[in-house]
Amino acid sequence: MKIFNRLFYSLALITFIAGFFLPIDKYIVPRTGIGFYLGISGCTAMLLAILIYSVPRRMNWFKSPVAVQSAFNAHRVLGVLGPIAVLYHCGYHLGAPNSNMALYAMVAVVIAGLVTMLLTLIPTIDKYTKWWRMVHIPATFFLVITAIVHVMAFIVY
Repeated sequence: MKIFNRLFYSLALITFIAGFFLPIDKYIVPRTGIGFYLGISGCTAMLLAILIYSVPRRMNWFKSPVAVQSAFNAHRVLGVLGPIAVLYHCGYHLGAPNSNMALYAMVAVVIAGLVTMLLTLIPTIDKYTKWWRMVHIPATFFLVITAIVHVMAFIVY
């Protein structure tokens, strides 16, 4: 599993960095074609990341520690793939104010999630991760709201 994690996060980092150097906006348009589907798949991945781990954990639906760990791994994978797809969807550029708010909210959620993940690697700092999660969860709610506004604005306009 550690080999998969290292390989996955390395490829995700390479894909993320490559987006800064590739002429994405020449080939991917957010409103049509692959750009549209990248936005849909990125949003769906982030929604699944919330539904697979966070909701069942809060409702105590997990019966074993293995189920919790598997759901958490899926949460992390989807939480990385979704934002990368959304960044390719927007071509690494800012757009309308409502899409900018959704992009900023997504970046806040990703940073909060990464910081929480890194804090859990330090054994003595575990008590601080609860406080940091208090940033991650409200940022996630804000992301959901701004994503809904972004999609509704696309439908209306």
